[in-house]
Amino acid sequence: MTHLVRAGCYDEAVDILYKIACDEHLEGTTRAIIGSTPVVCFSEAPVSEFTKENKHFSPFGISVEKSWLFAAGGRPVIYQPKDEHHYINPAIHWKLVSFDPIKSQEDGWVDWSWQREWRIPSEMFYLPYEQAIFLVPSEEYRDRLLARYRADEEYRALYEALCLDLYPYPPSDFPYQIEVIAGA
Repeated sequence: MTHLVRAGCYDEAVDILYKIACDEHLEGTTRAIIGSTPVVCFSEAPVSEFTKENKHFSPFGISVEKSWLFAAGGRPVIYQPKDEHHYINPAIHWKLVSFDPIKSQEDGWVDWSWQREWRIPSEMFYLPYEQAIFLVPSEEYRDRLLARYRADEEYRALYEALCLDLYPYPPSDFPYQIEVIAGA
């Protein structure tokens, strides 16, 4: 399962991944969600499907195992026509995605079913180090992410020693595994 970041450019995507690593969680959103329950979105579609057209997503993200996401409360969305949403219990409206392939694109129809989306209701979805793998499109961006993290860790240790007169913890390594997405 993959959560890809939305970003205007690759530098912004690296900033977002860096923040996620430091915060150790993904933030939920209510953007384009039916109801007011914040969710974190994932997809089981291949990453290559997202990176074909770089309009909505960047080839930067986080991957987790489907079984782990399910155990944490993640569920596949329900694709159905908007005029049938009232049949579904409002407590699970966060799972609904409008789907009506009979409508034309001129009528505002967009088909997102290819994403095979999953959602988990959460304002802040914690990412344990052993469960999440960070995804980047090239070795260059992996190295940039690692270098930024290392520089901030070295600064933290120096600050603790010089300004706070503490015995600092040594700089730590990037806490998550990082994979380069082939062909991104």
